[in-house]
Amino acid sequence: MLRGGGLERRQAIWYIQQTRADELFPEAAQYLFTSEDYDDHRAVINTMRAYGPRLENYLPNWYLLLDRYIGLDRPPDVLVECVTLAVNWREHRLMPALLRLARHPRQEVRMAAFQAMAHLSNDMLIPTLLRLVTDERPIFRMYALEGMMRFNDTRLAPFIQAALADSSKSVRLLAVSAAAAQPNPDQQAGVIARRFSEDSDPEVRERILEELVARNWRSQIAVVGRGVGDEAPLVRTAALAAARSFGDRSLAAAIARQQERETVEALKVQSVLVLMELESSGGGRGLARFVESDESARVREMAAAALGYLRERAGLAALAAAANNDESPAVRAEAAAALGRLGDNRAIAPLVETIRRVDESYEIRSAAALALAELDTRESRTALEQLQNATEIGAFRERIQKLLAELRE
Repeated sequence: MLRGGGLERRQAIWYIQQTRADELFPEAAQYLFTSEDYDDHRAVINTMRAYGPRLENYLPNWYLLLDRYIGLDRPPDVLVECVTLAVNWREHRLMPALLRLARHPRQEVRMAAFQAMAHLSNDMLIPTLLRLVTDERPIFRMYALEGMMRFNDTRLAPFIQAALADSSKSVRLLAVSAAAAQPNPDQQAGVIARRFSEDSDPEVRERILEELVARNWRSQIAVVGRGVGDEAPLVRTAALAAARSFGDRSLAAAIARQQERETVEALKVQSVLVLMELESSGGGRGLARFVESDESARVREMAAAALGYLRERAGLAALAAAANNDESPAVRAEAAAALGRLGDNRAIAPLVETIRRVDESYEIRSAAALALAELDTRESRTALEQLQNATEIGAFRERIQKLLAELRE
């Protein structure tokens, strides 16, 4: 069976371990080199693993075989299995073979090798990483940084910091993540934050913000504030996501300032939602600007709702104008409702104006009447009573009467 080839051979390799015919395994292991069928190779390596701690007894030179076998031309899954064996038995004698895999073109192989070497804590990895990170080819510098993300050592810090200014954007992106993974997080946070103002590529600035969130580096909250007003929509998107994640109300002012000049609808919507989550309007000017003049009815409606939810009185004039003049019924209704949440008697006059407009829909007039009731002041009750007396008998008058009755309860 062993010499037959194909499935029969692979079954025979497995039966060696199962039936304790261990004296045949050295012969079977040679198929790593004498067979061109990678399924035979997989069978040998799987059997090695099955032997567990007993492998050394029946194949004393197993690590030499793997060292000879491991090469860049082998299938990635087979190489990963070889790396797993090295880790399982903490076999430092396979370090030279693992180091060869640091240049493998497939990421899953490189990552397995780097993780294995980090697990073995073998300093032989340091010279290899330094050779790669100083290579003239960007792809090898990237490989080095992938390894540095998994091998934390203060000796690597100067090389990672140099890579943050690399001419290749792809290298800089990995350098940001590698720096974030190094020891001394406070120092690394400062290093990465400084790069935000210095790097010209939006993707790198986006990565910096993502790392600040991933590491929960609240000490660099000012970077998020700068990102909110970044020239690149990609970065502004990441900054708003960071603001939401950190939940720091101090960022509301920066978000409000950017709202006054924002041009991307999706970011306008996102900024409104973030302010509501922060429970701060940042002064309200940005939201008021949206209500007053944004071309998107969706944005105007959301901003009106936010001004009401946040009880931002600075938006009263914008809401009053929208309640009576906006072309969108949904915006008029939301603006009227928001006026009632402000707790300000200055909202009474525009709400009364909305209710008196006979050409307005019942739904919007009803929303304005409900907003007057929600104000629940002596002046707003008086206004409702006057409106009741001035309104013809019908469904709307009954609506006002019901609201007044509820207020008297």
